[in-house]
Amino acid sequence: MTPLLALRDLTVTYATESGRLRAARAVSFDLAAGEALGLVGESGSGKSTIAGAILDLLSDGATVEGHILFQSVDLGGLNAKRRRKLLGHRIGAVFQDPFTALDPAMTIGRQIVEPLVEHLRLHPRAAMERACELLADMGIDQPRRVAAAYPHQCRAACGSER
Repeated sequence: MTPLLALRDLTVTYATESGRLRAARAVSFDLAAGEALGLVGESGSGKSTIAGAILDLLSDGATVEGHILFQSVDLGGLNAKRRRKLLGHRIGAVFQDPFTALDPAMTIGRQIVEPLVEHLRLHPRAAMERACELLADMGIDQPRRVAAAYPHQCRAACGSER
């Protein structure tokens, strides 16, 4: 059976003042549909770098070698438009640090709306309605108020000590 996601000899290096830093070396794995995979390691061992390479979130100073295959399609061979469409619609991530997961310069609602408009082609008003529904589904009181807040305002906007 063809894996949903496969990495083949993924190596990521970063340009630094002291030369090239290899952050991930020859990483290979297969992930089937319905499976979960945990990457475990010390801080700085390359877990986030691997996720960033898959999601095309690495800085311009990063060089990615090897292959990242999603449903047998090599993501490195896609043009930017096709890759962006695939990444937002079929591949995503939930980052572990809530304080860095949201852009502090954008409202919470806008950050939820943006992928709904881009990848699901919802009208911005419909996307905001859906964003508020999603916040409510997560048990967030006053979802419209939270959607209008910036991340640093969330505790006050949520009206609780969550």
